[in-house]
Amino acid sequence: MKKRINLLVKQKKYLQIEELFKYIKLGVVVTTVIFFVIISVYLLLLSSSKRKIDILIVEKKQLLEYVLKNKEVEAKFKYFHGKNSQIQTIMKNDVNFYPYYSLLKESLKNASPEPVLESVVIDRTRATTFTLSFNNLTSLLTFLKYAESPGFLSNFSELSLHQFGIDQKNNEKTYSANLVGKFIQLNENKN
Repeated sequence: MKKRINLLVKQKKYLQIEELFKYIKLGVVVTTVIFFVIISVYLLLLSSSKRKIDILIVEKKQLLEYVLKNKEVEAKFKYFHGKNSQIQTIMKNDVNFYPYYSLLKESLKNASPEPVLESVVIDRTRATTFTLSFNNLTSLLTFLKYAESPGFLSNFSELSLHQFGIDQKNNEKTYSANLVGKFIQLNENKN
């Protein structure tokens, strides 16, 4: 084996360059290892995210199928919810009509002869308007006397004759009286 001497380069400089190349080589290897570690971690995270996305896509498909199958149930639920809202609104504005209507009917039964109750309107403040019809003028006058009695007026805090009318059909006259007033407050616990 022959030994050669490099006369162009000084040995000390050559050793420095050789050591520099060792550091460069070591840096490249360390950088490559770090790069592969980072790429591996990134690929693992990407793979995990893809699995989660695939699971979510499957769940989304299942939920969409469920919604499509149960569209009718949802429509019924919305209908029920709408009706429930309407009932709640009605209950807030409830007049509690029946006890006052019953009180009026009972009061009219005591009149002789009993008039025919044509219409009744009662609002939330217990204000009322009702129309009575009579077959003859005598019945009307008798009722008006009864309407001024304390037994009838005790059901109202105020009451007045608003309108009087005569209707003639087939040679028969019917008389009507429209009364306006306000019922007294009833104790609902008793009724």
